[in-house]
Amino acid sequence: MNLHPLYLLACVVVGVAGRRRRAGFLGFAVIAMALTPLVALLILVAAGPRPAPQAEQDE
Repeated sequence: MNLHPLYLLACVVVGVAGRRRRAGFLGFAVIAMALTPLVALLILVAAGPRPAPQAEQDE
């Protein structure tokens, strides 16, 4: 499995772009490697942001 370094760099860039999404850095980097970075970017745009953590309210 000899991946081109630019392809791997593109996968890492997609992972960095997706670090604040539901799948996170690793999820989007793996999606980019499994499919293509371009398809992963389309999925990244369609994916919703990571839900904000709920603050516990003491009453």
